[in-house]
Amino acid sequence: MGIINVDPTTETVAGFDVVDAGVYKLKITDFTTDKETKEILQVSANGHNFIKPVCEFVDSVSNLPAYDPTGTGAKVQLPPKIFPWICVDEGSWDGGMSKQAALRGLVEACGLSWGSFDGEPSSLFNLEFMAKVKVRTTRKDKDTGELVQLENPQNEIARYIKG
Repeated sequence: MGIINVDPTTETVAGFDVVDAGVYKLKITDFTTDKETKEILQVSANGHNFIKPVCEFVDSVSNLPAYDPTGTGAKVQLPPKIFPWICVDEGSWDGGMSKQAALRGLVEACGLSWGSFDGEPSSLFNLEFMAKVKVRTTRKDKDTGELVQLENPQNEIARYIKG
């Protein structure tokens, strides 16, 4: 095995770059897995079953507009990724919306038929889809319920666009 010569000027990477809000083509390149079971299907702290696909932008980094609220001319350098939490439980949330609404949106955006989609989440692997992407700059504080600024803004899928 060779010896590694480290560069003392190397900086660590804080995270992925953030793109401007807009409509983009994304691709499911992987799924995060449960740390213990290593399964794609995971269970949240409140007992809901979910999947968490790894979605990458299809366009090259040089074609992605950076989120630049200060107008400093920021460029996208690290390929951004989005990790949506998608509930797979049957039934409805307290507000009446189906728990599988995001799953249906993703399945149909990938060009698949919702009525015939009964299968492994991994069947979505490598499929491309269009989505409206937003920039999240705040989150709700768990203790106070108040909105607080995020130290690092992040991209989220606002809506899947049926393919």
